[in-house]
Amino acid sequence: MTLALGGFFLWGTAEASVIEETRAQVFCGFNEKLAELTKVQNGATTDSLQKIRDELAVRKELLSLIIDCSVKEAELLKTKLDAVKIKDKALAEIQEKTQIEISLAIDYYEDQTLGIQDLGVQGSKILAKKIFDWRASNYSELVGRVVNLITWNNAEEFLVVAEKRFLEVSLGISGIKEESDKVGKVLEEARVSLEKSRGLVESSKKAILEYAPNTKVIEDIKEALEKLALTYKSFFEMGQVIKDETLKKIE
Repeated sequence: MTLALGGFFLWGTAEASVIEETRAQVFCGFNEKLAELTKVQNGATTDSLQKIRDELAVRKELLSLIIDCSVKEAELLKTKLDAVKIKDKALAEIQEKTQIEISLAIDYYEDQTLGIQDLGVQGSKILAKKIFDWRASNYSELVGRVVNLITWNNAEEFLVVAEKRFLEVSLGISGIKEESDKVGKVLEEARVSLEKSRGLVESSKKAILEYAPNTKVIEDIKEALEKLALTYKSFFEMGQVIKDETLKKIE
């Protein structure tokens, strides 16, 4: 039980790990090239034309690296979303729509590589800003939606297991709870926290369907998991109470 509770808290504090894990799996090192660009820009040379050529060469390499890394990151994110089996029909439709949008994002990135070799210094700056602006206005929201869907589905699966466990426990102690006020009290605490958890998961589902900000969904799910942890805590306490009262009867 300690492991189960620990798992809930650990998962609840790492809800953004979908992005972190994806970026960790797709390592993109730009520091070396950025340092090279700075060195070229600050280098003392009398050949200004060669300096422009050197800067442009590094800029093109950087753009190609960034786009390549972005494609790999998007592909891995899509793989993670593809692996999720969402049973809720409305959210499954959002999942399908999101999968299509990620594929289109990958196409967008790959399209940006087509004319890189023909760019000048100013053109490379314009392309870099174009990609930056596109990520801010389009891709960031898409990533947030992927995180929401994966996080919600994990929470829903945890909750379904807890609801089934609650039903089993309730039926299993039906006679005991009539005899023991303490057992009945702990069972009621479990029911209340489980009910609150279900309400929060449903609230987060509604937020996803309404394309609410990512933070709203994550906050609801985090609180839902905290309530779920309380439910399992009640299960554990119930077991202790039943053992104690049974021992008293056979003393």
